[in-house]
Amino acid sequence: MVLTAISMFCEGGHFVLVPSHCAQIFNSSKKGVQVFSYLISCFAFSSLSGSFVSSYILKLAEDSEVDGYSVIFMLASLMNVSALIVLISYTHLLNSMKDNNDFIRMEDS
Repeated sequence: MVLTAISMFCEGGHFVLVPSHCAQIFNSSKKGVQVFSYLISCFAFSSLSGSFVSSYILKLAEDSEVDGYSVIFMLASLMNVSALIVLISYTHLLNSMKDNNDFIRMEDS
C-alpha cells in the first residue's frame, strides 16, 4: 500500500518534465508541444486498449485452468521490460548524439 501511494505521488512528473524534454530534443517549442500532444493521446489510447485486452484475457481464462490475472501481470511485466530496453537504447543514442553534436534539427527538414 505504501509503494502504491509513493508511485501515485510520482505520477504527475511526466506532465512537468516531458514537454521541456520534447522541446529540447526537437529544438523547437512548437514541435515539442506537437510531439507531447501525440504522447498524451497515446496514453489515453493505451489506457482504453489495456482495459479491453484485460477483459478479453479474463474471459478466455474463465474456461481454462490458467489464472487470467497471472497472464495479465506477465504481459504487463513483459511490456515493462521492453520499455526499459527502449529507454536504455534511447539514452545511449541521446548520449552519442550529445557527444557528436548531432541533435536532430526538425526545423531544417
